[in-house]
Amino acid sequence: MAVIGIDDALPTAGGRGDGQRECDVVIVGVEQQQEVVVAQRFAAAEGFEDAANAVLGRCSMCHAAEPSWDGLIAPPKGMLLETQMQVARNARAVYLNAGRSHAMPPGNRTEMTPAERGLIVAWYQA
Repeated sequence: MAVIGIDDALPTAGGRGDGQRECDVVIVGVEQQQEVVVAQRFAAAEGFEDAANAVLGRCSMCHAAEPSWDGLIAPPKGMLLETQMQVARNARAVYLNAGRSHAMPPGNRTEMTPAERGLIVAWYQA
């Protein structure tokens, strides 16, 4: 099946009501297509794997559909960082909040190292 758009399953208009898809291609709006292209560019950038691993290791406990950090019932600002594609989709926010500033993690509670922040910066700027 060819799907143009985000990596999550997208419903088709006028579905058959039985959970089956009516067509093999889902076309999404131009804005969503642009987001996908940007995310794919960041996912293909040099250093992505290392930066994504740092983010997944230091951020995903809060930025999860079901956060495991005490006191959280939803991911901060609704931002999910549980998969590499989610990291790529949120590259700018990760770069600004964890790479360029120390806003995230708050109070550096997960002990993100300067080297990990450097990985994020290098990846974003690649």
